[in-house]
Amino acid sequence: MTTQEFSDQFDVLYNNIMSNQAPGLDEYEKSVFLTKAQYEIIKNYFNPKSNKNQEGFDDSPKRQIDFSNLMAAAKPSVVTPTTYVKFDSRSSLYALPSDILFALNETGVITENTKTRLVTIVPISFEEYARILSKPYKQPLKNQGWRLLNIGSTTSGGTTTVNRVSEIIVKTGGVLSDYTIRYVRRPKPIILTTLTETNVSLDGETNVTECELDPILHPEIL
Repeated sequence: MTTQEFSDQFDVLYNNIMSNQAPGLDEYEKSVFLTKAQYEIIKNYFNPKSNKNQEGFDDSPKRQIDFSNLMAAAKPSVVTPTTYVKFDSRSSLYALPSDILFALNETGVITENTKTRLVTIVPISFEEYARILSKPYKQPLKNQGWRLLNIGSTTSGGTTTVNRVSEIIVKTGGVLSDYTIRYVRRPKPIILTTLTETNVSLDGETNVTECELDPILHPEIL
């Protein structure tokens, strides 16, 4: 659906609901509502408890198709420990992509005694991490790594930027030499008209942007 079709169909539905009694909305106001609806759909679809079908991303082929346009993969770069405070002294820090919305799966390559092996990186909550550390065996399994979400900030030119990083913990003796994450990226806002003349923006964007979700979801956004 093009931005013009979004605008036209928004007017039809809005006027039908309001029985033509409410004042019309301009293109910026419609863009705000459409963008908000887009984000709500994404959040609800990834939380099974929030949608009527009780389905998450991997619970049906349709769900995967719905968000296929937003799937991406990256090899995050290593972050220097001096920039962020480690929660675990054994860990390695990697800067997460700035547009990440939800992580789908993560893998790593561990080098140990000159041999390498592929491991699965598993997100772990701080509560679970604390519980495991109270047990005699305080580290991940051989073919597994833990990922804690770490937050830090960098300052450049007087501007402070908050960044999210993956804190990866692997079995003692192993060195993480590669880290890959597949994720759902944050979509651009739906902007129906150029906003530069009105001195406003949506998520930092001012140019006309088409909806990045699969067309099958466009009617649901409306």
